Amino acid sequence: ARGAIAFLRGSAEVLARPNAALWLTPQGRFADARERLVLFRSGLAHLAARLRTATFLPLAVEYPFWEEKRPEICVSFGEPFLITEPSAGTLRADSSALWFENRLRAAQEELAAAVIRRDAAEFRVLGRSRGGVGGVYDLWRRAKAVCRGEKFQPEHGLK
Repeated sequence: ARGAIAFLRGSAEVLARPNAALWLTPQGRFADARERLVLFRSGLAHLAARLRTATFLPLAVEYPFWEEKRPEICVSFGEPFLITEPSAGTLRADSSALWFENRLRAAQEELAAAVIRRDAAEFRVLGRSRGGVGGVYDLWRRAKAVCRGEKFQPEHGLK
């Protein structure tokens, strides 16, 4: 009980600051991206019920391996949940918990479908790493390209 009270107080203090963000794993643990029955602990819903203004934004994250030795990092934001002054104090923890679970599940499903399609055009690229595998394998690929008179492309696919 003391841990829950400390969580609610500390979270409310963070969110009382302008432009503050609080990142939570409301399942109470880091979960596998393929886990679709997302059951939240009650803390997030109780926090939402205590706030006067806030925006909750579900976030799904996956790390698929597409073309290179390192995974892509793909994220999808779900539908925002806004708490404004007129609605403050009217939220029920049980119904808002279900809303949060459903929105995260929807974001997970949307992201999973996009990742499976492997269409980079569906994503906004924020950064790139070097392509290729490295070592003997890329040395061999580079030698083959030189022998063929081609330019060596370390990337495996055209994303």
